[in-house]
Amino acid sequence: MTTATDIRQHRTTTGIIGNWLQSPIKSFAIPYAICILAQSPFLVLYFTQLFRLRPHYQFFPFAILFTAVGIYFRWPRTQPFPFRNSRFSDALFIAGCFFGLCAAAFSYAWFSALSCYLFVTSFCARTKDGETGRSMLPLAVPLWVTLALPNNWDFWLITKLQVFSAQAASHVLDLLGLHHHLAGTILTFPERSYGVEEACSGVQSFFTLLFFTSVFIVITHRPWFRALLLMISALFWALLMNSVRILLIPLASNTLGWDLVQPFNHAALGYFVLIVAGLLVLSTDQFLTFVFGPVETTTLDNTSDSVTSVAKFWNRFAAGDPEAVIKVKSKMPSKFARKVLIVGASFMLLLGLLSLGTAYQMLRGGYIVKFFQGSNPVALDKNDLPETIGDWRWVQDSDSVSAYQSTTREAASDFGMRSDQWIYDGGKYNVMVAMDQPFPGWHELTQCYENSGWVPIASGRQYKEAKDKAGNDWPYIQVDFTKPTGEKAYLLFSLFDASGEPFEAPADWGAVNSFLIRVRNRLSPQVRKRLFNAESYQVQAFVPMARTLTDDERKAITENYLELREKVREAFLKRHSVGESPQPTPVSNADAK
Repeated sequence: MTTATDIRQHRTTTGIIGNWLQSPIKSFAIPYAICILAQSPFLVLYFTQLFRLRPHYQFFPFAILFTAVGIYFRWPRTQPFPFRNSRFSDALFIAGCFFGLCAAAFSYAWFSALSCYLFVTSFCARTKDGETGRSMLPLAVPLWVTLALPNNWDFWLITKLQVFSAQAASHVLDLLGLHHHLAGTILTFPERSYGVEEACSGVQSFFTLLFFTSVFIVITHRPWFRALLLMISALFWALLMNSVRILLIPLASNTLGWDLVQPFNHAALGYFVLIVAGLLVLSTDQFLTFVFGPVETTTLDNTSDSVTSVAKFWNRFAAGDPEAVIKVKSKMPSKFARKVLIVGASFMLLLGLLSLGTAYQMLRGGYIVKFFQGSNPVALDKNDLPETIGDWRWVQDSDSVSAYQSTTREAASDFGMRSDQWIYDGGKYNVMVAMDQPFPGWHELTQCYENSGWVPIASGRQYKEAKDKAGNDWPYIQVDFTKPTGEKAYLLFSLFDASGEPFEAPADWGAVNSFLIRVRNRLSPQVRKRLFNAESYQVQAFVPMARTLTDDERKAITENYLELREKVREAFLKRHSVGESPQPTPVSNADAK
């Protein structure tokens, strides 16, 4: 228990932080409040996206309200100092600061939500629960249900649940002798078809049911072991009741003539199914209470110490008996924890102020961030490269091939927003020379061709050293490709930045290096420009053939390519300096490579 002596000692050991730490509430509650409020710019954006784009998470206001109200009513008002020392809470707070930095650097609202939830969980883990005498950590559980699964895994899960529920309903319909055909998630009957659509299938009730289960667990103080089993049961009951829901729609139509597809009837059916699923969760809790109920230790007086120890362990962790829970004396938070809170709060406040403008622009601009703010795509033309170079000449224009063409694409295209392409006739092969632009940092063209069906041969991707005309290092990448059909291809590519400076090509494109470069490319334009390069521009030479190139042919292609990339760069710098560029297209940072 915390004593008055502890509090006096806390007030007199503030060190360099000074009078700020003299108040226990100020030294803990206010830094957490600052950290949470600092996430508000991107947090508003996150919840707006959640409400508009993910209807299966639209219960999030209730989760926020439950956690806030729970903290208010469980606050230990009778204790002079409600906070305790917790290394777990310290770790959560540091993780929250890290993801808050990621949110500002990547302009990614999901990171901001994750950071905010970590701060709330850290606060709950550090605060004493007035009801249980332990921490308020369980109060944060319902909040985590509203954190959207990354990489759209929630939509993937919804699709899987749709398919499973539709298949289960189809099997029951077969047993009942109702002739139908199941195509994906569409049940087709002779007179009508019923589609299990995402917006109205009721599968999203799994997330709602999960939230209801988490709230029930917190209110009833269920132990972690039983709570986990109860959360798993919510998935089972959601699957079962959605299968029943899908089954009832054609049954009601064929036997009773009720049209449950109508909006009002369908909504009423959905709420009915959700209520039944909630009652089944409560029934499961009663079953778990019976199976994992506490053991009477008073009847074990004549048994061995090992049996008594097992019974006490069971009561504490499986049964969740309040009398069996060991009340650990809470210690005053360490000086390190107090200083981390102050430093972290100051840091997060600065990041929050810096994020205001970006979050506002994204909120107004369709939740996207402009990735190319400094340099727009530059329009080249046919005469920017010579008609002949070495033994190569422009191909003759025909219906199937043209010596020059320009292509504009969507901003998120792997091949760039704009490409200028020249086709040269090398005698026994044709060479496509192209400038592709712009990219947010290093662009690994190898992957783009792999996505198009080309496979690197055993020698794979090779890093080649070279210099430009000024004597500066300008390496390039060489790749030999093949296809299952037997086609071959030879690729050379290198990049330069908006000022014409050569890009240092990564010698290795392994899992670790490629991950680090992708992280760098996802940085917001302002951060990326200050730390690395703002945009990059790519020059490539691609030679498709039905056979393998000879060494002499490779040498000629390489020599001509090194000369042509110089001319491309010169043309780019000339046009870029006079501002000959079309308007940029915004690109989502979720799609940047």
